[in-house]
Amino acid sequence: MPPGVPLKIRDLTIDGTDVHLEGETTTFDAVEKIKQAFETDEAFHDVSISDTRVGAVPNQVVFRLTYSVQRP
Repeated sequence: MPPGVPLKIRDLTIDGTDVHLEGETTTFDAVEKIKQAFETDEAFHDVSISDTRVGAVPNQVVFRLTYSVQRP
């Protein structure tokens, strides 16, 4: 994860090589930084963000991140 970017994982589902993560952070920019961090790792492919929305409390952004993991 990028330094200084808070991330709370609400749900994590692993189905074979596919990973679905629901998380929360503080800003929409932080969501993009988290996505970019996953994209820079060669083990992760098809990284995408969906369902990004403002959370129920101030400074909360909820999002879904999906990606595939390359097997060795």
